[in-house]
Amino acid sequence: MSGRIGITFGPDGVSEKVERILKGREVVWLKDLAEEDRPGELEKCDLLLCQFLTSKELSDGEWAALRKVPAVQTVSAGVDQVPMDRLGDDTDLYANVGGWAPPIAEHVLAMALCCSRRLVQQTRDLSDGTFGFMGYGLKTLKDKVALIVGYGGIGRETASVLSRFGMEVQGLGRRRPEDSLLSRGWTMSGLRDALGQADLVVLALPLTKETDGLFDDDVLASMKDDAILVNIARAAIVDEGALYRRLKSSPDFFAAFDVWWNEPRDGGVFSTDEPLMELPNLVGSSHNSNQTETAPGEALEIALENCLRILDGDGPSGLVRKDEYLC
Repeated sequence: MSGRIGITFGPDGVSEKVERILKGREVVWLKDLAEEDRPGELEKCDLLLCQFLTSKELSDGEWAALRKVPAVQTVSAGVDQVPMDRLGDDTDLYANVGGWAPPIAEHVLAMALCCSRRLVQQTRDLSDGTFGFMGYGLKTLKDKVALIVGYGGIGRETASVLSRFGMEVQGLGRRRPEDSLLSRGWTMSGLRDALGQADLVVLALPLTKETDGLFDDDVLASMKDDAILVNIARAAIVDEGALYRRLKSSPDFFAAFDVWWNEPRDGGVFSTDEPLMELPNLVGSSHNSNQTETAPGEALEIALENCLRILDGDGPSGLVRKDEYLC
């Protein structure tokens, strides 16, 4: 590809990185163009760089033009929000694999420690005037088994963090992960067996037709009664009702979620269908595990570098199998 790159965001705050990394390439800032000119200019691009590529991110005319663009790179690591049916059959989609991995891996460790040290329970008791000295049955993560379900960029970075913390780390993927960080690799066919011996389970896999609702009552029942489940992937991988039933029936079973089934992004009120927030063995954050002070700039740089590899045919990462996703 010759190297004409359209960008849906910026240039304020990102132009320096774009100019430095894409030096010598033609860059088209679509936001700087008149709305009526954007489809024609986009159609001439060899690649589009965008944040998330949601339905609202482009106009109808721009979506039509995008069908003729050979490749799209997202700054986002997840692509389940992309309306795959609006992309051209010959348009390749690339996710930002590993772009947000370091801050998310750090968040996994924080959530796991919050559960193992019963911090939510202790905080609630203190606020009620209860001082549970020498109580709560606190647990250590050191020498315990961590299973990472979905061993991509985020999964590997999480394995690195947890192994340095003294955990034995295992990985599970569509293909058996092979990595010096792992004591064992599993495929999806061994999911229940792998879950049965894990003390900490981290969900880091994409939401696809295969993984939607994967963690139902039966799968959750295969986990230890005192296991910790951390989800930094997508909420819909776990059945909400099944999670509530597991947490309610097993008080030593903990779950920590950064992602939710209903995520109000425009000032709406957060809610869950099940009364999950009443449970002391649930830890939550507002889908912000990647939002540290340095993460956005670092993720953009990784996406830009992958743009160059796409254009040059130099082993780009993150190619998405579009037919596996829900449209």
